[in-house]
Amino acid sequence: MIPEFHALVAEKRVAVVGNAQSLNSKTYGEEIDSHDVVIRMNHSGIFFVGDERYDNEEYDLKSAVGSKIDVWSVWDTENYHFWVSRIGADHPGVVPGPIAAPKMVDTLNGDDGVKVNVLDLGLGFNKMTKGFFWLPKGTPLKYQNPLAKKEFEHEYNEKYANERDLKALLWRKFRNPSTGVTVLHILDAFNKNIKRKNRDQVQSVNIYGFDFKETPTFSSPKEKIEMTEEGKRLCFFKHDWFVERDSVLKLCDDNKRWNLIQ
Repeated sequence: MIPEFHALVAEKRVAVVGNAQSLNSKTYGEEIDSHDVVIRMNHSGIFFVGDERYDNEEYDLKSAVGSKIDVWSVWDTENYHFWVSRIGADHPGVVPGPIAAPKMVDTLNGDDGVKVNVLDLGLGFNKMTKGFFWLPKGTPLKYQNPLAKKEFEHEYNEKYANERDLKALLWRKFRNPSTGVTVLHILDAFNKNIKRKNRDQVQSVNIYGFDFKETPTFSSPKEKIEMTEEGKRLCFFKHDWFVERDSVLKLCDDNKRWNLIQ
């Protein structure tokens, strides 16, 4: 399962950093950066350091979230590339997203390919039947628009899209799994599969910036969060946050040296 990802995290201290707004009031940045491997996701806080909307007298964003990134995990690179490639560009009729961060361009695009390892979960529309895609540092992002994604997927499909069973399991369990819970279950699958084969496991996992929508993500401070009559906490993407919270707590119980830090 994603051999390059396993090789990167095997026997390593891993930090998985979410984007809950509650993280802004903490000072975990230095602690997060001290891990061997730091996994961040989607509109990560590091892309907003220096942005006065989120990094101001109220919050010291770098002190809160740190700056190191070894893996950028995204729900769908097609979506993210669409937005970051158009920031500041003259594209008639295309308006950059309200939470787009210019620093995402620098992180995603380099002269010799993508600058950090990217874990594309393929959680966009019509992607649930496909696996996960691992883009090692230096991989050229050939596609400049969504239509060219098919060529890219064909090239990487055999090597990186073999996790359909896990993906289907998560889909059945969560109906619409978030990026964060998906990454944690991939790490858990490493430990379970590797333990049976007597191979190196992930040494430890510390989880930051996960509060299961008690607060919005800091990059969407006006995000609407509501409680349904059935007792569910919902946001725009309709993740079942209480189910995800219970699952993450169980992962921490099942795996030695896994900690949810709040």
